[in-house]
Amino acid sequence: MSRILITGIGYVGFELCKLYANSGHKIIAIDNQLYPKRIAFLEQNNIKFYQKDLFNLKDLLPDTDVVIHTSGITSVPQTKETSND
Repeated sequence: MSRILITGIGYVGFELCKLYANSGHKIIAIDNQLYPKRIAFLEQNNIKFYQKDLFNLKDLLPDTDVVIHTSGITSVPQTKETSND
């Protein structure tokens, strides 16, 4: 049984959580946003959720075998606003 950390519970991350929900692996999901319906699903399926920033994972990494990184900024206006171009 692997311990899998999924960063971000947007579309891709949440689909992975659903895929792994009954796989026998220990799943941990993080996101800095709150998605109440998604978090309820995670809790119902024994997936541990932490609301935390991607850059603050040091405490979770020792208990993790695999990290699946799916988090990222998906807001095009925000990305353009903070771009260096």
